[in-house]
Amino acid sequence: MQVVLCFLLNRSEIPRHMDKQSKQNLLRKIRKFAKPNAFRSYMQLGTTTFVLLLCVAMTLLHSNALLWVLTWLISLVMLMRLVIVQHDCGHNSFLSSRTQNKIIGYALGIPTTIPFGYWCLSHNTHHRNQSNLDARSETEYPTLTVAEFKGLSPREKRRYKLTRSAFGVCFLIPLVLLLGVYRFPNAAARNAKLTLSMLSLDLILLAIWAGSFYFVGPMFFGWVFSLHVVLMSIAFIFFYFQHQYEDAYWASKKDFDFVTAGLQGSSFLQTSRFVHWCTGNIGYHHIHHLCWSIPNYALPAAHLACLAAGHQPKKITLWEVPSTFGYALWDSQQQKMVKF
Repeated sequence: MQVVLCFLLNRSEIPRHMDKQSKQNLLRKIRKFAKPNAFRSYMQLGTTTFVLLLCVAMTLLHSNALLWVLTWLISLVMLMRLVIVQHDCGHNSFLSSRTQNKIIGYALGIPTTIPFGYWCLSHNTHHRNQSNLDARSETEYPTLTVAEFKGLSPREKRRYKLTRSAFGVCFLIPLVLLLGVYRFPNAAARNAKLTLSMLSLDLILLAIWAGSFYFVGPMFFGWVFSLHVVLMSIAFIFFYFQHQYEDAYWASKKDFDFVTAGLQGSSFLQTSRFVHWCTGNIGYHHIHHLCWSIPNYALPAAHLACLAAGHQPKKITLWEVPSTFGYALWDSQQQKMVKF
C-alpha cells in the first residue's frame, strides 16, 4: 500500500531537501541491493551475447531483406544491453571481482565500440561531478550557466547551441564520439595511459568494418556500421536526457547535496517493463546515481524500496524526451534549467 501511495504523490509534495536522518535511511535501504549475483550476471551476459551472435549468423547466411531488418532490430537491443553490462563493469557492480569486471568491460568494447578505459575515466567523472557547478570537467558534456553562456564569443555560442539541439544530441555528438573522441586518445586519455588500449580497439574495429565490406559485401557493412551509429545515438540520448529538464538540480560545491542530486538531478524514465529491459534498466537513473554499485538488474527493486521509503524521483516519459533537448542552460537566479 505504501508503494502505491508513493506513486500517487505529486513531485511538489516531495521536499527538495530532506533531513540528514532521512537521507541516511534512504541510502541504507537502497545500498542493500548493491550485491551482484554472479549467476544472474553471467546469464545476462551469456544470453545477450548468444542472441547477438545468432542474429549476425542468420544475417550472413540469409539474404532475405525482411530477415535482415528483424535481425538488425534485435541486434540493436542486444547491443544496448551489452552497453549497460559494460557500464556496470566500469562501476565494478556487474561482478564482485574487479579483474573479471575489467576483462569483460574491455572485451565488450568490440561489439559496443566504446573504449572501456576511457569510458571509466569520463563516466566516473560524470558521477563525481553531476549537479555540482564547481566540479564540471572537459571529460564530460558540461552544462553551462546563463552567465557563462553570455560570456561566450558568437562562434562559441553557435557551437554550444548546435550541440544542444535535437540534431546535435541525436546525431552529431554520437557520431563525434563514435568516430572521434572514442577513437583518438585526447589529453585526458593520454595522461591516464589509455592510448594503447584505445588504439588497439581501433584496429580491431577497423578490421571488422573493412572485413565486413571486402569479404561479405557493402550491404553487410551497412548492416554492421549502421548498428554502431544508431547504438551510439540511443546510448547517448538515454544518458543525456535524464539530467536535462526544467526543474533539474544544480548547486555550488558548498550547497551541493548528494541525495537531492540523485532524486532531483537524475530522473526516472516512466515507461514499460519491456523498454526498461531493452535498455538495461538505465531508466532507473535516479537510483543509479544514488548508488552506482547496484547492478542493472537490481535497480527496479531498489526503485520500489525508494518509493516505499516515501521518496519520489523526477519522472520523464518517452513522449517528453524530445522536449528535454531545449533545456541547455542553468539559471542560477531562477534555480532551474532554461532554454536559449
